[in-house]
Amino acid sequence: MVVMMLAWTTGCEEAVQPNLGIDLPYTLWGIFNPKADTQAVRVFEIEENLMLVRPEPIDAVVTSTDLTLGEQRVWQDSLIRLADGDYRHVFWSAFRAVPGHTYRLEVARSDGARSSAQVKVPPLVTLEVLEPDAQQVRQARQTLAVQGAAPSLPRVDLTYFVISAHSGGSQAVQSEVVLSHDGQAVRRDSGWTLEVDFSNSFFFILGLLDLQDRPVDIIELLEVEAHIHVGDENWVSPAPGGRFDPDFLVEPGVFDNVENGFGFVGAGYVETIKWRPPDELLRHAGFRRVGE
Repeated sequence: MVVMMLAWTTGCEEAVQPNLGIDLPYTLWGIFNPKADTQAVRVFEIEENLMLVRPEPIDAVVTSTDLTLGEQRVWQDSLIRLADGDYRHVFWSAFRAVPGHTYRLEVARSDGARSSAQVKVPPLVTLEVLEPDAQQVRQARQTLAVQGAAPSLPRVDLTYFVISAHSGGSQAVQSEVVLSHDGQAVRRDSGWTLEVDFSNSFFFILGLLDLQDRPVDIIELLEVEAHIHVGDENWVSPAPGGRFDPDFLVEPGVFDNVENGFGFVGAGYVETIKWRPPDELLRHAGFRRVGE
């Protein structure tokens, strides 16, 4: 991805720009989202030398084709300036990606060079928190079911809304703690299930709050909200075990589905659900009400 300026100096303090020697036209980053009314993709020109993205129009025509229906759209260019003064070219088109449909995104240069990617939009899913049985209550576990044929769940975050205090009588503080549960969901015939171990969650939260120089020994869980990222088959990580290991995926070309270019164009969306586990389950996990 060509987005930064590197200054290399010789002994004479003369700046040189390294030649990349890459004969590919574009780097693309984007997601087809069936819950959004507008789709967007970042387009970077791959140039001979590393340099900042310029604010001038780039030589690129972006089109998408719904291969299921045969409909084609030409996307509009927009220029975004970042806080550091750099620029991004974001091409967009106002439409909803249809679940189950396959789309081909293509970026063409005036000399005929093209970069492209193809994605299939995953189906919509529903989330359901299952009532725990007696054994799950004692083990402080509860199951979240993802109903639907989602090809992948590339990211699973749970936000814990808690109140914490010290038994010595310190003032109670309300916090939101986000814990990653990536890779913990299990694929089933009807979808996926995630069994949340609230005992582990309690000790993680306790440790995080202690790191903030806020010694606590009472944590009350008000509720928890799951953010389930549903992705297409392109999101399945090639890393061992399907994990999103940054040390593995950072290697060029490892996590890349752009033909004749670089980057990643996927399809997906985020589904959320909020709930409060039963009091008895929370007590087994270690949570208790502030003021009790």
